[in-house]
Amino acid sequence: MNYGYDCMFYILLLNYKNPYDTIECLKSLYENKFQRFAVIICDNNSSDNSIEKIIHYCSNLASRNSYKTYERKDIKENKCIKQNGNELVIIINDKNYGFAEGNNIGIEYFINATSGKYLILLNNDTVIMPNFFEAINEQISNGKEINITGGQILYHNQPEKIWFNGGKFSWPLVKPVHIDHGKNVNYVIGDGIVESDFITAALWILDRQVIEDVGYLNSEYFMYYEDMEYCWRAKRKGYSLKTNRNIKILHKVGSASGGELSPFSAYWMARNRVKFMINNYRFSMKMIAIPMLCLIKAYSIFKQYFNGNKLIAKAQLQAITYVIKNE
Repeated sequence: MNYGYDCMFYILLLNYKNPYDTIECLKSLYENKFQRFAVIICDNNSSDNSIEKIIHYCSNLASRNSYKTYERKDIKENKCIKQNGNELVIIINDKNYGFAEGNNIGIEYFINATSGKYLILLNNDTVIMPNFFEAINEQISNGKEINITGGQILYHNQPEKIWFNGGKFSWPLVKPVHIDHGKNVNYVIGDGIVESDFITAALWILDRQVIEDVGYLNSEYFMYYEDMEYCWRAKRKGYSLKTNRNIKILHKVGSASGGELSPFSAYWMARNRVKFMINNYRFSMKMIAIPMLCLIKAYSIFKQYFNGNKLIAKAQLQAITYVIKNE
C-alpha cells in the first residue's frame, strides 16, 4: 500500500535512568520476525550511564550496530540528517523534561527527519508480543484507519491479567477508566478493534497527519493526564481513537515512577487531574465535577493518611494546592 511515505514504522522510546527495561524492550523488538522499523530513543539526561549500556547492547547485534546520537539543541535547530533505513537514533536531552516534553522531542525528530507515516509511542518498560506488528499491518491493510490506535496491555509479571483493554472517560469524576482492568484475559469476551474515549500513551500508534494537525503533547503536564488531554484534543478535531485488542504488549506498570502509586506519581496524577478539568471543561461541567473532585480527593487524602501512607497524602494535598494557586 503506497501512501507516498516511507512504509517503515518509527518507534519512540523514552528512557530515564532505566536502561535495563529499555534494553529488554529493544530485545523484544529486535527479536521479532518483522524488522521494517527504526527506533528513536530519547534519554531525559540520565545520570546512570543509560546511553552507554543501551549502545553496548545494540553494538552486539549484527544487524543493529549502526546508530546516530543527537543533542536536544540539534532537534530544536533542525540539524538532524534525514533518516533512512533502520538505523538507531539516540537523542540526549540536557535535562529531565518529563514524559510529555521528553516524547515531544522525539516526535519533533520524527516529523522533521523522517518521511514515516506511522509513529509508535511505546513505554520503555514494556515488551511486545510476537504478533505485534502483524496485528498493526492487518489493521492497515484492511483499510481501517489508524489515527490514534492502542492495544491490549497486560501486566508483565502477570501476563494473564489485563491492565488496559480500551478506555472510557468519566467526565463527572475527571477520570479515565481502563476497560477490563484486573480481569483475566482468558475470561474476557471480545477481541478485534473497539472505539475508545482515550488511549493510554503506554502504547500509541499515531498517524503523521494526526500529529501535524493536533500538535504535540502538552508539556505542562510533565507526566500523567498528558495522554487524556491529547486524546481530548484529537477527538474534538474529529479523529477516531481505537483499541486493537490483537496488538498486545506486556507492561511493568509504574516502573518509571516508583511503583503503581508512589508519592511522585500521586502528586502528578492529582495535580493534572484537577488541571485538566479547569482547562478543558465548560462552566456547566465544572459545576458538577468540582464538588465530585473535592469529595474524592478529600476521601483519598484522609484514607492514605490514616493507612500510614502519609507521603502520598501529602503529595496529593500539595498538588491540589499548587493548581488552585496557579490555574
